Amino acid sequence: MRGLRVAPTLAAYGEIFDAGKLPYWYANSFITATLTTALTVLTASLAAFALSQARFRLRRAAFVLLLAGLMIPGQVLMIPQFLALQSAGLLNTYWGVVLPQVPNVVAVFVFK
Repeated sequence: MRGLRVAPTLAAYGEIFDAGKLPYWYANSFITATLTTALTVLTASLAAFALSQARFRLRRAAFVLLLAGLMIPGQVLMIPQFLALQSAGLLNTYWGVVLPQVPNVVAVFVFK
């Protein structure tokens, strides 16, 4: 191999497995992904059903608000979300990771 000073090895993977935290990391990822997916599907499907089937007076205004939500980049909400999670005592918890990801406007459009 040209350009490499040492031959590539898989020794780093052995060090990761020996550290003993890899199963814990996988479990954390599985828990947060499962909770986020389940809650997003639940809330987005209910919202999409309401916007597509239910007839109510402010239906068009709610749809416009959803469109406006698409225009707000996620980076703008990082500090307010952090402060809200901090005041609720949810920092460094599963719910602190899951809850900011649940309200997903794109998922509502997919279900609609």
